[in-house]
Amino acid sequence: MKEKVVVTGANGFIGSHVVPLLIQKGYDVHCLVRYTSDVSALRNLDVSLHIGDTRQIETLTGPFKGAKYIFHLAAKLLVPTRHDFDETNVEGTKNVFEAAGRHAAETLERMLFVSSLAALGPNKDKVPYTEENELHPISWYGKSKKQCEELANVYGNKIPITIVRPAIVYGVGEQDLSQTYPLVEYRIQPKLGLTTKYSNAVYVNDLAEGIVAAAESKNAAGQTYFLNNAELLTSKSIVKNIGRAMNKSVGLSVPVPGFLVKLAAPFATLEYYFSGNRPKMTKDKALEVTQDFWLADPSKANRDFGWVARHSMEQGMRETLVPYFAEKKTLREMARQSGAVLWTKYFITALLLGCVVEVVAHIGKFYQFYPSWLIFVIIVGAFGLLFGSLAKALRKQSSFVQFIVGALSAGSIELINKLGIIHDYYWVFAPNWPLGIGNAWVRTAVLGLPGGIFILLLNYLMRLSYKMWLDVNGDLK
Repeated sequence: MKEKVVVTGANGFIGSHVVPLLIQKGYDVHCLVRYTSDVSALRNLDVSLHIGDTRQIETLTGPFKGAKYIFHLAAKLLVPTRHDFDETNVEGTKNVFEAAGRHAAETLERMLFVSSLAALGPNKDKVPYTEENELHPISWYGKSKKQCEELANVYGNKIPITIVRPAIVYGVGEQDLSQTYPLVEYRIQPKLGLTTKYSNAVYVNDLAEGIVAAAESKNAAGQTYFLNNAELLTSKSIVKNIGRAMNKSVGLSVPVPGFLVKLAAPFATLEYYFSGNRPKMTKDKALEVTQDFWLADPSKANRDFGWVARHSMEQGMRETLVPYFAEKKTLREMARQSGAVLWTKYFITALLLGCVVEVVAHIGKFYQFYPSWLIFVIIVGAFGLLFGSLAKALRKQSSFVQFIVGALSAGSIELINKLGIIHDYYWVFAPNWPLGIGNAWVRTAVLGLPGGIFILLLNYLMRLSYKMWLDVNGDLK
């Protein structure tokens, strides 16, 4: 009979990598998820789902009964108020420990709690922390994890608890560092801070192995461990590793001052208030990422249960980027939709974008069509038919090729108008429009550029639409 294990936060970034490993090891895996959770990461896995919430202790009774191992990963990472952290991270963890003591005490061999390097606060210098260092967190998130560790020390008399503290975690499904991927693809390498910042990281697959190994090890009961690669990274080398993993190691390094990150954080948080979606940055996270040192020594985990992170950052990134580029290829090809349907969507979308362009031009009085009905020919013929068809044909090509072809096409249309090739049908620009350009030939060349932008924007919108269609049909994740 399979041994029962429970994973809270099973559908999250780290949890979605721990669960398959537990299945592979032959456990009977039970996943605690909220009724609003996106469980697509658990689709087609041999698991039992339990609707519950760590903030509601009564929902933990059934899942916890008879469990041999409980992996407590559920936590808030990016939320705008301290109350949000306290409610889920602290009170939720207390409920998990309490419920485990009540309903799994006779069978439980280990409660594995995932804390964070943030619980200790930043280092003062390049000397890495060991497990003996005191906890001095600076962020709300770090303080909530410190409180959780204090609860673990209290409940450690009732149930066997092991604490692990990951550093920066990256891999498939991560939502923070991955924001830089599109920039690095275009050889733009954003470097956080004007001064060098040092940190450690861990590939999520390595972390999952460490989490499971710590739970299974008899030596780890009542112990705390750092789980990270000892590789010394800087804010610059992290992005360089992403570039090397993309085979684009050469790029323009662009420093991003810490004060800009802190300044942007409140605006990024608005996404949470308006949509309920996870914000890309918060004031609390900005405080963490602008520190100079986040370093830890993982050697205790190696000594006690033989765990060592197997992947350097470049190696881990190469594996991480495989599904990233596979998804990009899927979205570019749009193979699940027939040619006629796809062309119709391109035509309609290009037509609508063309209407927006011409409405703005009409309001701004940028140019005048002669005869006036020519505007409809341009919207349907140039925007809808020509640019819609071009965008569809070029969708698999690089952005550079799309831009060049779009710019040359728009420039050719402007050249035909300038030379008066089609008699009695033309448009006349307002004096010195745009940008104060009075020379008609220069204007013709400059106005070709928006054509390239139009193709890029159209294909972006079409990929976004196709992704939504795949998500609805459950075919992307």
